[in-house]
Amino acid sequence: MDKRNLLVVAIQKVGDIIFSSSSEESDDDSQILELAVCVTDRKEVPRMQNYVETVIPLFDDGQFKSHFRMLPSTFEFILQMIAPKLTRHKPGYPTIPPKKQFLIAILKMATPDSYRSICEKFDVSRSSALKAVRRVTHSLANLAPHFIIWPDTDRTSVVKNGFSSTNSFPGVIGALMELI
Repeated sequence: MDKRNLLVVAIQKVGDIIFSSSSEESDDDSQILELAVCVTDRKEVPRMQNYVETVIPLFDDGQFKSHFRMLPSTFEFILQMIAPKLTRHKPGYPTIPPKKQFLIAILKMATPDSYRSICEKFDVSRSSALKAVRRVTHSLANLAPHFIIWPDTDRTSVVKNGFSSTNSFPGVIGALMELI
């Protein structure tokens, strides 16, 4: 007996027990059978297997930066700082490994890819991808004060005037740049 038939029989038995005194027994049974068919007719979503473990390690520095908008060395540096924050210490399903969470989040931030394509690529559910992006974003926001230093009031005026006069960007008090 295949899984679908087994599930239908099990649901029928449960329905028989629950609704045995009901006058609408046949209607209840048919509703339970319809539910069983809906539950068992789900189709598997095709997903890539082992993308993080087999494909990404084959990228050279340029390919990695093209996909994730940072060099692998920068990725590893940041991952070391945020990895402890991405690991859950509660019982239940294991959390996605920190490296995979970080890759999911930066791919989502760096590209116009949809959650659907990211989930297929990383073999995770949409809710897991959303949680990974939130965890990583929260961890990065907590690190920001260590790396982003806002100018004091006197320096703010000087920087604003400099950006305005050289680049016609009024009101700018700083810029980020990647050192190679």
